[in-house]
Amino acid sequence: MAGILLFGKEPAIKRACTLARVDYIRILSNDWEAVADGFDGVDTYAPIFLMVDKLLSIIYGEPYDTASFSP
Repeated sequence: MAGILLFGKEPAIKRACTLARVDYIRILSNDWEAVADGFDGVDTYAPIFLMVDKLLSIIYGEPYDTASFSP
């Protein structure tokens, strides 16, 4: 199980560990009335090492280059 989470490909992680994902939701407004229209979400299934890089690039607003991080 640990090998799949650390080094597996996305389809293998989805099949073996369906709950091993990270949902990142960015709310674009401070007004709770407008939250239904102003949010952006990303859910990721990836090996843990790649997931950290992908999530940090999403949080900091940098483009995520999948070519340089291919497993």
